[in-house]
Amino acid sequence: MGCCLFAIIGAIWPRLALIFIYLFTTLPQLVFKTTLWPLLGFLFVPTTTLAYELCVHYLGRLEDNLWSLLIVLLAFLHDLTQLGLARRPAR
Repeated sequence: MGCCLFAIIGAIWPRLALIFIYLFTTLPQLVFKTTLWPLLGFLFVPTTTLAYELCVHYLGRLEDNLWSLLIVLLAFLHDLTQLGLARRPAR
């Protein structure tokens, strides 16, 4: 039940899911070597950052696993569409 709830939160509010990860796990320290990339990812591409953290931790490096790369690319496309929708004027 908890994993499904976290997946729903991550899909709807990726920044909230990232905050939960930073507060309650050591995942960011395991995946990233610096705090710059997670911070920039939180600000600009939160879905991609969340997908990258989970894929690298659970599936391995992106270079070693095609599924990890595909998931991160889809997350990046999702972030791009969200940026496009936010900048579109309302009619």
